[in-house]
Amino acid sequence: MDLDIRHDEQAKRYTVLKDGQEVGLLTYRVAGDGLLDFTHTYVPPEHRGKGIAERLVEHALEETVQRGYRFRASCWYVDVYARRHPRFQEAFV
Repeated sequence: MDLDIRHDEQAKRYTVLKDGQEVGLLTYRVAGDGLLDFTHTYVPPEHRGKGIAERLVEHALEETVQRGYRFRASCWYVDVYARRHPRFQEAFV
């Protein structure tokens, strides 16, 4: 599946586009210096079960770690994903 994941820092959100249509959203807030809090993940019902949320969260967490930031997860999906993937543990607060 060809997905286009975009980060809008001003809006504090990541979006996933497929064929120009938004099919996923991940929002966050700045919770401190170098600390992001991922607050909400959403994929419309008609696009669920295709791995979109997983790819979106993975992309956002990879970018967060690459930038040297730490993160926490108010969003249950991000929390579960981060706990299941050891490579994110050092940055997970």
